[in-house]
Amino acid sequence: MNEISGTTSGSVPFTARAASRPEAPIVVAWHLLDPPSTPAAMASALPLAGFDAHVMYLGLPLSGARAVHEGFEALLGSGIDLVTEFFGPMHEQASDEFPAAFVEIRDRLGADSDAPLVALGGSAGASVAAEVAVTHGTAFHLRATVLLNPMLRLRPMVDAMAEFLPEPYRWTDASGAVAARMDFVARADELRGLGTPLLVVEGDADEAPFLDAVRAFEQLDLAEVRYVPGVEHALAEWPGTEPEPPTDAARAYDGAVTSWLAATISGTEHSRRPRHPARSPLSWATRERSSPFGMPEETVMKLRRIAPMLGLLLLAAMTGCTAAPTAPGTTAPKETEAPPTLTAGELKLVHQAPLLADLDLSDWPLMESDIAYSDEWIAVTSPPDGTLSVFARASLEPAWEAPGTTSDWGPCGPPRFLSEDLLVIVTGIQDASACSRFVVYELQSGEVAGEFDFVTAEYQGVKSYEQITGTAELDGRIWFVTSWAGLGVLDPKTGAPDFILEGEELGVLDGSDGRRAHVISLAADPESDLLVTNLVHGEMIGDALAQDHYGIHVDGEEAEVVWKFGDTIDQADALGVDGLATADPLLRVDDRRAGAITIAELADGRMMFGKMDPATARIESPVVPETPSLIVEALANTNGGYAVVGDLLVTGAENAEGTMTELVGYDLSTGAERWRSTPPVPDSARVRDVSVGTDGQVYVLSISPFIGDAALNRIELERGESTDSWELPQGLFGENDFTARVIDDAVVIAWNSNQLPAYPTSPLVMLRSPSSGGS
Repeated sequence: MNEISGTTSGSVPFTARAASRPEAPIVVAWHLLDPPSTPAAMASALPLAGFDAHVMYLGLPLSGARAVHEGFEALLGSGIDLVTEFFGPMHEQASDEFPAAFVEIRDRLGADSDAPLVALGGSAGASVAAEVAVTHGTAFHLRATVLLNPMLRLRPMVDAMAEFLPEPYRWTDASGAVAARMDFVARADELRGLGTPLLVVEGDADEAPFLDAVRAFEQLDLAEVRYVPGVEHALAEWPGTEPEPPTDAARAYDGAVTSWLAATISGTEHSRRPRHPARSPLSWATRERSSPFGMPEETVMKLRRIAPMLGLLLLAAMTGCTAAPTAPGTTAPKETEAPPTLTAGELKLVHQAPLLADLDLSDWPLMESDIAYSDEWIAVTSPPDGTLSVFARASLEPAWEAPGTTSDWGPCGPPRFLSEDLLVIVTGIQDASACSRFVVYELQSGEVAGEFDFVTAEYQGVKSYEQITGTAELDGRIWFVTSWAGLGVLDPKTGAPDFILEGEELGVLDGSDGRRAHVISLAADPESDLLVTNLVHGEMIGDALAQDHYGIHVDGEEAEVVWKFGDTIDQADALGVDGLATADPLLRVDDRRAGAITIAELADGRMMFGKMDPATARIESPVVPETPSLIVEALANTNGGYAVVGDLLVTGAENAEGTMTELVGYDLSTGAERWRSTPPVPDSARVRDVSVGTDGQVYVLSISPFIGDAALNRIELERGESTDSWELPQGLFGENDFTARVIDDAVVIAWNSNQLPAYPTSPLVMLRSPSSGGS
């Protein structure tokens, strides 16, 4: 059935679509008061595409087609009580009208009367979804609840609006009763009593009243809470009343919800719609706009941000416009289709680099292979000389290549996209220094746009250089550290480096002996705007060099050290883990994958790993694997051996015979093993890479060393079982250390080892679904 829209017999506006089968789940969704602010706009922003369900988007009372006041000024000038005459009636009426509207639309869609219900809502619509779950959930077979940027508490929202009202809101017994009904932190036990799963998705750049309530809700251990970096409150462009192509933020939310629902609702067939990689959407505050009515720009920004609390088209009321203005010199974004996804069937080979056995490897440099992608491009660094290969993401057509050098080391770390126009890599300087130069490329032409390095000394024409020891992406910016100079950020327009913290603030000056320690890596935790550095000292503890870690909170281009721990500071007591080795410790924070995963050695020789608390560096729930895990190997070298989705870490594990053929899921919130499985693979194949594709799903690459047989499996996260499996072409994978990424409907595989190959191996392979229309 195609999408239908209309109004129920009870005057409830709706947009809906039917599933492929009557017994499929029914998702009922209420829109935001910020964009998307109508049923049709909500259906476009969060289509839940690929999730086989009956979906109905209902309009909120007193908004959209049922709005009583026209615009911001009219509402404020009406003299109504915002709590008892706006938010309260909206909330109560939406809950009261749900049963009749639901049954009427359900029958029109042909859904079963006992199909499981999912209540979903955004902002004020999330408050309604929670109310419906509590009030009507049992009667209508509630299976799950999803709250997006939710308004969990009304009172803080209203209080935050004080400076924009004629006078601060005066609470009464009547308005206090409304606020109490709409306080779902206080009513959490009612939600808990339903016994059904609950997901909260919240933008980490949302306003304080929203974030504070979500964080308080999170402490109750009632829901799975996911924070999306860089997202403010709205999930569509302003004014948000008409269907528009989803924003990056909406795609991220849609992918998170569909994947969670597919894993949560048993027996639901699904294929998730791919989405672009998580990127911080352009926020209102970063766009260039004029100030209407001569109001200070700061006031405009504040008014804009409280619009979700008022639920009005504030921009239209203030400017008389019906569409958000475009920044000078830019054009409105074009409508784009959702990118394709990897489908079942034999994959076709679209690109293969020459086998390494056929090449001259006499000048083999030490390097790190890696794969990166943006909205338009795919970039790969690969052996034998660190070649940088760039492809068009949509077509997989080669755009250009930049050969590497025969320096001691390079490229170092992954390619990084400064923008859709510029790409930067760290590489060595020929016959001079390893990992010491930023090289910036123009993505359209492949031309070098700039080179930046740090000369520390020069004698008789010979220069010495500072080494760049790590890069990380956080909040849309590329950060870097050097051995001694400190922490800096790259200019997104030119790639030029700018130091923010000096090396002394990161511990490189050790006591009175001068420069003895140096920084060797940089990790990023985007959920908490945290960077973590690893500092190595000249002194030994047991047979290992002493190490310390520094946690750095980032706000824009400002950075501040918020904690530090390690061998020379507190013997890593700050981790809060009992039984750590006190001599010859292995302690590392991953510097290649997003997140702050720490690994350390226990006194009995076993390995421990866990997720850092960004505020304290403590590991509240350490994981101690019962069998050796691939994550240990992954943190010791450059191949990817694990993936993190929410609080679930997925990695390879050894079976009873000591072979890395199993897959294991660890709960980072409890430290417990959640499941263990064995994906279908060729004989003798071992798990070599675990990653998250652009569709938000987990993929596992298994390879038979020497033989070269390989398989890729897509894994569902509830039980760790394979939902789809692909055999890869033979003769390409003679070795077994590879990094793989599923990007839309393509699989990109790069060999990732610093050892000379013993068997014919292709350093770069690209495969594609046969159903793709691309080349």
